[in-house]
Amino acid sequence: MADRRVAQLEVQFNWVFILIAGAVIIAFFFSVVQKQRSISDQRLAFSILNEMDAITTGAAISKGTAQRLDLPRQGLDIACTDACTCSISVGAFTRDAGDKLIFAPSRLEGEDVVLWSIDWRMPFRAANFLYATNERAKYFFVYDEDNAGSQQLRRLFEDRLPPLVGAEFVTPDDVDCADNPDCVQNENYASVKFIFLDIPPDFGNLQLHESFQETDVSALHVSQGVLTFYERSSRRSTSFTPYRSYAAGDATLFGAVFAADPTMYECNARKASQRLAYVSHVIEQRGEDLGADVALVERGCVYATGPLIGPLWTLATEQSKTITESFQQLPTIADQLAANNEQLIRQSCPTWY
Repeated sequence: MADRRVAQLEVQFNWVFILIAGAVIIAFFFSVVQKQRSISDQRLAFSILNEMDAITTGAAISKGTAQRLDLPRQGLDIACTDACTCSISVGAFTRDAGDKLIFAPSRLEGEDVVLWSIDWRMPFRAANFLYATNERAKYFFVYDEDNAGSQQLRRLFEDRLPPLVGAEFVTPDDVDCADNPDCVQNENYASVKFIFLDIPPDFGNLQLHESFQETDVSALHVSQGVLTFYERSSRRSTSFTPYRSYAAGDATLFGAVFAADPTMYECNARKASQRLAYVSHVIEQRGEDLGADVALVERGCVYATGPLIGPLWTLATEQSKTITESFQQLPTIADQLAANNEQLIRQSCPTWY
């Protein structure tokens, strides 16, 4: 009898040992799988960050084409602080954006990310702007068929935006659900931005579809060089807080469309202005050297650094500190410099740039 009990205890002990050993083995293999998954995610994270570096650097070669890259399962987070420190994060891995000028939603999740880069020319290439988006981000461009300015902006975005960008052009009636049961709805988008093209939005009377209540919704009003960002105070709120800023050329208009908020937009605009100031100073020195060349002066080559490149450098330096209404004047000054550069070409003179 005692031997039978001992045998039963041994069998029970063996089963307990087998269960414990099995659990340890399963836990070991689970930890290996998790570790390999983490390593895979880390490699994908660094791959995307490195691809961003390459695409930004090669903007002049890509000629404005958009590229699609795989997203890691954690998604991609991009943010700028009030101190204009911008960062790119994939899960626990964060990298300072450094000198890259990236305009994107605060979070991108899904299967892939679309990256598009173009030059900011004033009139020479001063900076490369990188825009990021994907299929979970939607952009509704609201235009007025009877408004010439609205139609002009519509043509600009229709012609320039890559097909990979989730853009849709609608009228005010398409957006307001008060009297339109077929108004636009959220189709599983993580973020939605309404861009009003030379049409001031009336959020007090505008009734968006209820499907947008739990969505990250923002808006932008574009009127000539004036930008007004609208941010919703909470997901279910119907009130939007406005913030006014300014644009300087098409590249900055696109930046305002893709930027998560006015902080991201102005941080990148300030950094771009800082680069413009630096390049302008280099070109100004070149103009002074050319203007001091007696042989060129005798040939009629004129390099007016004071009225041309000087104001560009001064204004860019000011805007690198804070974006003001004067930011809109940069394209006008740049056009004057471009015209003078063309004149130098016709005279067979060395050019500014």
